[in-house]
Amino acid sequence: MKITPLGTRDWILLGIGLSQVPLVAAALVAAWLLALGLRRTRGAEIRRPFVFDLAQLALVVWTLVALGILFWGVQTGLLGTPDMQIAGNGSSAYELNWYADRTGTLLPRAWIVSVPLLLYRFAMLAWALWLALALLRWMRWGWESLNTGDGWRPLRKKWAPQPLTVPPVVGSAPPAAGPEPGEPPAAGAGESDGSDRSDGSV
Repeated sequence: MKITPLGTRDWILLGIGLSQVPLVAAALVAAWLLALGLRRTRGAEIRRPFVFDLAQLALVVWTLVALGILFWGVQTGLLGTPDMQIAGNGSSAYELNWYADRTGTLLPRAWIVSVPLLLYRFAMLAWALWLALALLRWMRWGWESLNTGDGWRPLRKKWAPQPLTVPPVVGSAPPAAGPEPGEPPAAGAGESDGSDRSDGSV
């Protein structure tokens, strides 16, 4: 399953450019991209908020370290002397030593393939330009990976106040509704009183 946006060509170019830094540093960059891919595909499955937030912080710190290593690789390639990975028998990038304890009639002849250093500088400049364009895509993808599902989970649940409810009083009748202020009294009550008075006078 492909979990990173890098294709085979991208991995090869990244490895060639990072050949001037230690192997551990190059492995950290590759592992950083794989970790972001796992976060995008499997990060939402983390249930505990503390573990989820700790993983988010680790990825942020890892991203800063990886960017520093990439900058180191560009700086070494453009300004430094290329490391030819030559070791043994006192040899270096400036001196090659051979030793053979037994030889035949003809001495063996060594040969090398060399190119001007300026060609190496142009190649590293092209790699740096490719890396800058690729980082724009990788960082956008990495940001989306970090925010897939949740970007941050609170450690404590938010407390929501519950509305207060007054329980009804059992056995009490509701008060009778009286006339509204400013309204005349009911017509029936006044007419009954007047009829009573007229009967009594007769």
